[in-house]
Parts: sequence; C-alpha cells; structure tokens
Amino acid sequence: MKFKFCGNIDLPEWLISEITFLTKLSAIRLRMLCNNISNFIVNNGKNYKDIQKSLDDMNFSENEGKIIFSLIDFILRNSIKFDIAENILNNELQQLGLPQENADAITKIYKSNKENLKNKLKEEIFSFNQIKDVNYKISYILADDITDFKNNYINKNLQEGQETKAILNSEYQQFNNIDCRIYLSIEDNKMNTTNFTTKKEVLGKLINDLNKASEMIKKLNES
Repeated sequence: MKFKFCGNIDLPEWLISEITFLTKLSAIRLRMLCNNISNFIVNNGKNYKDIQKSLDDMNFSENEGKIIFSLIDFILRNSIKFDIAENILNNELQQLGLPQENADAITKIYKSNKENLKNKLKEEIFSFNQIKDVNYKISYILADDITDFKNNYINKNLQEGQETKAILNSEYQQFNNIDCRIYLSIEDNKMNTTNFTTKKEVLGKLINDLNKASEMIKKLNES
C-alpha cells in the first residue's frame, strides 16, 4: 500500500515493523515527544538530551528510544517534504494502526509547527559552505600509435574569466583522455581538491550540466 507522506510509494520495511512503538505511548506523551522532536529539527538538535530524558522517564530502553525518535522524525520530515495535508496524514497514520488520539497528537504538532519545519528543511536542502575561489587545471593526455597513451601532458591552466569552451577546441582532437583537477577554496580557508580523468565529450557534458544547475540556482534565489 502506498502512502502520500512517503511520496506516494511503499513504506520502508523498518517503519512498518517498528510503528507499533507509537501505539504504546499515550496521546499526551506522544504529543510532547512530537513537539520536542519538532524543536530538535528546527533548532539543530539543541534539545536532544531533553528528548533522551523524556524517553528514559517513560521506561524505554536506549534502543527503543532511538526507534521512537526515528519514527517521529521520519514522519515529520517526510510530511513536510511532500507537503501533506493534515487530514491525509491523520488518515494514513490510522491506516498504519495508530489509535485516532495518537494520530491526532502527531497531526496537531505537525500543523502547528509546519511553517517552521518547512523553512528549516529548505535551509538544509540549499545549505553549503561558501565557496571563496575556484581554480582548475586541465591536463591533456597525448595518444601514441604504439603505446596508445604516453605519460606526457600538456598543462593548460585556465585562469578566471577564460572561456570554458576552449577546452573543447578542435585543435585538441588528438587528445584521448583529459585529467581534471578542481581546486575549491571554501569559507573555512581550507583548500579542497577534486580530481578525475574523463573523456573530452564527457567533460563537455559536465560543463553544460553545471551551467544549467547554476541557472536553476539563480532562478530559485530570485523567486
């Protein structure tokens, strides 16, 4: 059976097998836990010890507490991700075997915290370390009639502002493989290097895809 709060696909097997833990909680305790876990998501986990203490006070083992936390966290995050209406979430939770009062407890917290959760998860999706500088170096691997490839490289240091289409210039048709090194300087002042070997055609596709991604990000920032 498919559930909308899971993106209209089948539930994960672990959730099906463990969902009964939420039926062992009273509606009041479940609502308190949901509220705490909602705050956990919004506030970057600052209240995790409070959640642990609450679960300990309910006489759950450490493993059982982790299962309950994972269940509620999964339900809240996925419901926000797929923008599920409260009545649909409530019905689907009851279909999973939760008593109506327990389903109501989760749904009420979901409804009251929906906007805060949505804003926080949007931040997580688009968050990344600020890139200060990007440099890259392209080494063309020369083909040889006898050895197929020589360990000879023509290094082209492409400085900022140069046209990336130069990489695919016809004068380099004899180069079979390209060794790429990308140097990223991010906000923590550490230099991170990513290197890979690729075909000229694949590099061209990568550049095209990155340009498309850049345009999509610009449109999202403008909207």
